[in-house]
Amino acid sequence: MPMRLDAGSACRAVFACSLAILPIVIWVIVLKAHGQALTGAVAGRVVDAQGAIVPNAEITVRNTDVAAARIFEAAADGTFRVTGLISGAYTVEGQSN
Repeated sequence: MPMRLDAGSACRAVFACSLAILPIVIWVIVLKAHGQALTGAVAGRVVDAQGAIVPNAEITVRNTDVAAARIFEAAADGTFRVTGLISGAYTVEGQSN
């Protein structure tokens, strides 16, 4: 014969299951939040129209949302990496020195 639960027993069972699942839900939320970064980076290599490396080029990274710009110098092999950029839309321009 099947066991019958009254409303109080059913509520206690649901509450107990909820308490058992809650730490797992919190753990997943914390892991997701930990993976979110507040800043980003842009990296690349400066080359001319023929594909030749442009050493020590001046790189301007401009945030088009707030009209702020940062200027850097590319390495001798034409590579650059700009870090600490806040979220937003950017343009990147290179100019030979």
